[in-house]
Amino acid sequence: MAQIHLQLGMGRRAVNFARQRMFSTGLDFYRQYQPDENADDTSIRSYMGIIYWSFLKEGGKETSRSEVEAYLNLLLDERNKISEFRQKEVSEAVDGLRELIKKRHS
Repeated sequence: MAQIHLQLGMGRRAVNFARQRMFSTGLDFYRQYQPDENADDTSIRSYMGIIYWSFLKEGGKETSRSEVEAYLNLLLDERNKISEFRQKEVSEAVDGLRELIKKRHS
C-alpha cells in the first residue's frame, strides 16, 4: 500500500491526505504539486475543497482562518472549469466556507 501511495502524483496524494482528514498535509502536498504537474487540474482543487467542506459540515473543526481561506481559494481558482454535474456541490462548498469565515473569523 505504501508503494502505491508513493507512485501517485503529488495532486492525487494531496487528495488522499484530505480524504484522511489530514488537511494541512494535503495543502502542503498540493502546494508542492502545483508547479510540477498540471496546475490546471480542476478535479484536484474541487475534490480537496469539497472534502474539506464536507468535513466541516459534519461538525469537524478548522485549524485556522488561513486553512479555510486556502480551501476556499482552491474552489475559486480562476483556472477551474467546473463540470455541470459538480457545480452545485462546489457552489455549496464555496458558500459554506465564505459563511464560516464571516461567522467565526470576522
